[in-house]
Amino acid sequence: AGSEEVGEDGEEMLKDPKSNLCWDHVAGKCPRGEGCRYKHLDGSAAGYIFHCNNATQGDCEANQLLGSPQRELQQMKHCIQQDTQLFLLNLNTKCLIGAFVVAASPDRHVVPEAFGGKFSAQVRVLPMDSPLLTAQLKERIPTGPVSADELESLRSLLEQGEATSPEVMEAWGIV
Repeated sequence: AGSEEVGEDGEEMLKDPKSNLCWDHVAGKCPRGEGCRYKHLDGSAAGYIFHCNNATQGDCEANQLLGSPQRELQQMKHCIQQDTQLFLLNLNTKCLIGAFVVAASPDRHVVPEAFGGKFSAQVRVLPMDSPLLTAQLKERIPTGPVSADELESLRSLLEQGEATSPEVMEAWGIV
């Protein structure tokens, strides 16, 4: 369940009750140990997955921005660092696009009007690869942090995929 604590900046922070991250482990005291059903992540994540749909993918491209619900902001701030590879999964098409790199730290309302005001936990990104790659997935994968092994699997999927369309590459600033 989500819990409120005071963050480093003195503001109350709400931890996402839907997160797959073990906040007890982050705090240094998971009583469940290896039997914990949540992900034990030390430091930043190797990768991080964001979701979009056909309607919001255009906002991602136009603003070079990935977004999540506000409740995920603390998880994003904890897990996403300069070396974290980011990926975008379109839930309508089940196409994974990536990888992206962080252009600025995750924050609230980086572009307030993006996503119709929803998904206020946002991070500015740039394509890491040229061409930007896409892979068709068979099933949906959850948002959030991924381990180094999971990152390797995602990169392998993309390498087996193909370059995104010229329109998508142009939208992300790749010409």
